[in-house]
Formats: sequence, C-alpha cells, structure tokens
Amino acid sequence: EYNHYAYSSTGEAYAGGKLVRKDLPRINMGDRVGFRMLFEVQRIVFYLNSRSVVELTGFPTYEDYYPCVSFGNAGYQVKIDPVPHIPLGVPRWTPDHLHPKRYSVEEEEMVAKGIKANTCISVMSTVEYDSGREYFEIRVKAIHPDGEMCIGLASSKIVDNFRMIPFQEFRHAGYKNDGQLVAFGEVVKEGLPRIHVPDRVGVLIDYAKEEILFFHEGHPVGRVISSHVRGRFHPCLIAVQQFDVEMDPTPTIPALTPEWDPARCQQDIVLSPDKLSAKVEVDTQSARTVWATTTYSSGVLFIEIEVELHGRAGYIVYGVGNRNFAGDSVKQPRAALPFEEYYVVGFSS
Repeated sequence: EYNHYAYSSTGEAYAGGKLVRKDLPRINMGDRVGFRMLFEVQRIVFYLNSRSVVELTGFPTYEDYYPCVSFGNAGYQVKIDPVPHIPLGVPRWTPDHLHPKRYSVEEEEMVAKGIKANTCISVMSTVEYDSGREYFEIRVKAIHPDGEMCIGLASSKIVDNFRMIPFQEFRHAGYKNDGQLVAFGEVVKEGLPRIHVPDRVGVLIDYAKEEILFFHEGHPVGRVISSHVRGRFHPCLIAVQQFDVEMDPTPTIPALTPEWDPARCQQDIVLSPDKLSAKVEVDTQSARTVWATTTYSSGVLFIEIEVELHGRAGYIVYGVGNRNFAGDSVKQPRAALPFEEYYVVGFSS
C-alpha cells in the first residue's frame, strides 16, 4: 500500500513491498546513493557512487512520491547532497565485426579510429536511450583534411547506413563538421560553427520536449524539434576518411544560457552583437519587450540578469511569459495557463 521502492545497505532491492534482488553491492560509510525516477517509462534507477546498480520498473504513476530513508537501528547518519548531478551513462563504441575492419576501438572502447579511406562508415554506441534527458560528449582528436564527419543520434539500423545524410528510415539527427545540421533525411540548418581538432561536440536528447540539442565547445549551436524524437536512439558517428574520436568518460550537461532573440525583439530595442545585452536608447510611449531564445516547460529554471544601465524614469520588468505574452503599458501581464512553454522576457519603458 505504500508503493515503496528502495535499495538497502545490505545489498537488497525492494519494489512495491517485495524483495526483488539480494545480490547488489553493499552500501558502506562514505558511499553516495542516488535514485532517478523516469515517469514516462515507469522506471527507477538506483546508483551507488554514480554507477547504476539496479533498475526497477512498473511503479504506479498516479501518486506523489517522496524521497525517504528508513533507519533499522541507531548509529546511522545520512545527508542529502545539496547540489546533486544526474549520473549519465557513458557510451562506448561498438567494435567493427566486418573483415577487413573499417575502424578500430581502443582504450576500453572509448576511442574509435577510422581505418578505411574513401568509404562512408557508421559507428554506433552500445548505449541506448529511450526516455528522460540524456547527454554525451565527443572529443575530435583527428580528422583527415578531406574527411567528413557527423556526430549525432540514430536508431540501431544506422550500422547499415552508407550516406553522410542517412535516409529517414535510420531516424538520424546529427551535426556535421562543415557546420550543417541534418535530421531525418535532410539538411535543416546551415552556418553552425565548423568542427575542428580538438573540438568538443555534445548532444542532448530531451524526450519530454521531443528535442535534440547540439553543443560546440559547451555552447548550444543547433536544435531539432520533431515528433520523430521518440523511441530508441543510439549515439553514433558517421565519417568518410580517417578519423580519431574519444568519448568523454565524465560528461556533464551544459547549462542552457539564453540569448535575446532578434526575431522576437520589439521596435526600439537594440541587441549587442553577442545577443546577451539588450537596451532601449530612446523614450517610448509604451513598453518594449524582448524574448530569449530558450524555452522552458519542465524541470527547474534559474537565470540571472545583470542590470548594466538603469534610467532615471520608467521601469524594467524581468520574468517569464508564454508565447502570447507581449509587454504593454500595464506592468502586470495577464495570468498564463499552466502546461505551457515559457520564455525569459524583459520589457522596459
């Protein structure tokens, strides 16, 4: 009746009041125990020192759940980590089973090196994503001067691909070294930063938002939003000519720093070249609003805005608003409905 799911210090796992495992690592003093609930797929994952130790599935989603600790005796003390980091599965490259080999994997399958030239090959990771938010990062250590490379996500069928822009059936989305963003069989954006040695390329998939984000040196550079972002995906690499890439063994999801959006900027607002500063240089009869590029519809939002100038008259309002919000002469905007996407906004007189 308590819908209790737990991992005990004696190495046992419980699901809904039943003992389901008793062969897990024991918990000792100094260990860090974490758990992650994925409501979309009804899965709970327990971690010991950032490593996954057991998955429990099928918990009811109609209830509210609270973190809890049960003490079996005196002499125990636990502390909640004030700054927890969600453990991420580290992908490893799948070895090439063809002969002669087209690529090799080294250093505990963290490094992949292309061997065969003038052939388009697809290298898939062993890790499979199907829910939540997942992130991986690749360091480009070497690439042939005439080579092509694309880092992204795809279905397990990608091992049969032979094109730099795979057909839609492979459910592929990726970031090419020439600055193109490709998704589901076509080029969706050009002009992204080119990938050079030794750049870092990150890929974040967010199933709740049906979104894939691409990062270059820790900065978001491209986004794919599509109803096709569902089901199972594997990190993958597509390349022509020799290459050398390495998976980051300790990836951390970069912070999504918003920029002010030139396409959603009202008249008389001037943006700086880096799109981080916004200002109004002339007096206006009504408020002027600028929206940020990043949208929020889940999780926790935190953002800080520095006041670089403050006029003698008028006002500035900072906050969030939905896509229909527009600043007017009234400081208090209309209430927004729940379950919407919100934009960081600022408006001023």
